[in-house]
Amino acid sequence: MKKLLYLCLTLTTILSPLSAQNDLWGNDSLRYKIGQMIIFGFWGETAPQVILDEIAEYNVGGVLLYRVYENIENAAQAAQLTSNLQASALVPLFMVTDQEGGSVTNLRLSNGFQDSPGAYELGQQNDETTTRDMAAMFSSWFNDIGLNTNFAPVVDLRLNPGNVIGDRSFGADPDIVTQNAYWFMDELHQNNQLTALKHFPGHGSSVGDSHLGFTDITNTWQEIELEPYYALMDSGCVDMIMSAHVFNTDLDPVYPATLSAATIDGLLRETMGYDGVVVTDAMMMGAITQNYGLTEAVTLSINAGVDILLYNWDDDFEGHRLVPLLVDHIAAQVLSETIPRARIEESYQRIINLKNRLNTSPVALNPKPTQAKISMFNYPNPFNPSTTLSYTLERDMLVSISVLDLRGRAVKTLVSKSLSTGDYSIVWDGNNNQGLQMAGGIYFFNLQGPNFNQAIKIVKLD
Repeated sequence: MKKLLYLCLTLTTILSPLSAQNDLWGNDSLRYKIGQMIIFGFWGETAPQVILDEIAEYNVGGVLLYRVYENIENAAQAAQLTSNLQASALVPLFMVTDQEGGSVTNLRLSNGFQDSPGAYELGQQNDETTTRDMAAMFSSWFNDIGLNTNFAPVVDLRLNPGNVIGDRSFGADPDIVTQNAYWFMDELHQNNQLTALKHFPGHGSSVGDSHLGFTDITNTWQEIELEPYYALMDSGCVDMIMSAHVFNTDLDPVYPATLSAATIDGLLRETMGYDGVVVTDAMMMGAITQNYGLTEAVTLSINAGVDILLYNWDDDFEGHRLVPLLVDHIAAQVLSETIPRARIEESYQRIINLKNRLNTSPVALNPKPTQAKISMFNYPNPFNPSTTLSYTLERDMLVSISVLDLRGRAVKTLVSKSLSTGDYSIVWDGNNNQGLQMAGGIYFFNLQGPNFNQAIKIVKLD
């Protein structure tokens, strides 16, 4: 395959090395870094307060806006929405949409923009001006409404025209796909916007649809499907790569690509030499949810080498909000050494490095979140059968207080609401969320507020 004749001009920011802190609960907390590994969406034209609070409290990495989730009514409304979301964030958000052209467009005539041709039509013309003009139009819209990241272009080869990729691909020829993808990406880069190549290692030959369920490409996938990735990485233009939920027993006999260390860390990073951000395809797609539990899939994907977890919307999962559930689970997995802490540090550094290409004021790798002043103590300690937690808030805030076990798992939720400045106390009777008495041992009262966690150790006697 011929090499690209272009090189992408990228911004390079020199950043200080990561801190070696191991304190789970401090300002430089593990949870603070985990939050950057989440991009999620929500329903509605305005952001509910709970969404703004979660972005601030959990340091969420990005927000996904979709037309079908009624996030984008028109340009003015979308601009106000992105402004409100960014205002809630301590670290600037990846403000994301899928704007490929054709059938996958969230900015279109129906919400006040303009319809656009699909990738296959552009590939058939294979004309630099035509492809660049469409991408430049998208980029101009992004500037107007505050989007900075486009989950596009598709670089899947159109090896099975009737599958879920179909007209979303520039074509079956890897040279045409690579060249049009480059033109598309370069236009967004000129406006300091990010892109994501998808869907690695290739969805273009599939018979099934990973949106709907298990998708095996073992007998259809061809190594030629990697060529656009190799060429675009050589050009220096790749910001992110999105993993597919496809299964290929020749790459990994057990797991689909998103959950496969052999595919992400092995093929993409070690063999192909990619050290940038990897984002999952939506983790709510059938290929994942029909075969893996929510937390199981999270652990597998992070250990596979994924940096960002993508969820279509934030909602209640068995009575839990998604973002707190994810952050608590990942933190507990790090504490138990099921997920190496080094994996979180690697992902966090990649994410912040990428965000520093979006911002004129670089984001520190180890920032110190502004912490509300609080004090907390409990008495008696040790205790049996109950103990009283007393705490003081020196400003109004959304507060979450949980009892954690030694593995960092929340066994009892005591408080989850907005509170005013003042003194408070609450009794824990030793029961968990199911009303069962907990065994004697070491636990923690964990108080979370915007941009901080604080914990104290307590001992329950048998």
